[in-house]
Amino acid sequence: MERRDLLQFVMSTGALAALHQLSLDDVAALGEQVHRAAATLANPTDRQRVWAALTAAQARTVQVMAEDILPRTNTPGATDANVTPFIDRMLAEWYAPTERDVVLKGLPTLETRAAALGGASYVALPAARRVELLEALDAEVTALRRTNGAAANAHWFSTLKYLTVFGYCTSEAGMSKHLDAWPLTGRYDGNAPVRS
Repeated sequence: MERRDLLQFVMSTGALAALHQLSLDDVAALGEQVHRAAATLANPTDRQRVWAALTAAQARTVQVMAEDILPRTNTPGATDANVTPFIDRMLAEWYAPTERDVVLKGLPTLETRAAALGGASYVALPAARRVELLEALDAEVTALRRTNGAAANAHWFSTLKYLTVFGYCTSEAGMSKHLDAWPLTGRYDGNAPVRS
């Protein structure tokens, strides 16, 4: 899938209302800016990292979930693309408190369902069980989308999946290794940092 097609898909499946008014090039540039801002913080696996919206435990869950959605294969995975810091930054700076709370209150649902599958937590589940759980959540959102698209877009899992894909598609790793679209073209930024 081409970068423009993928970004169009991302925009149509749960994007923030504010993003609908931007061009695809501006959405890609926004993603790049959020990644740059998130990169100024410590390494995502650093226990001393200060998270803006997530707790350290939530960030670990989101990191594993994002990697389960976009695993490393012959292309980078979500962790390689620094998706968790991207999600944290988007939740903190782009989502209204009520929208952010939907996501944060949804994460315990993931833990409850992981416990029902025999895990102490989502992260502790074997990879196959985690993927099974994500596929069940995705099927629920898909069914909801058939009857109420707005509710499906507002679902906590839909938001996290959307942010995972958005973060991946606008990361240097995702664009250069998967989409073959780095550096971004089509947008002039007179204040862009020099790339070597």
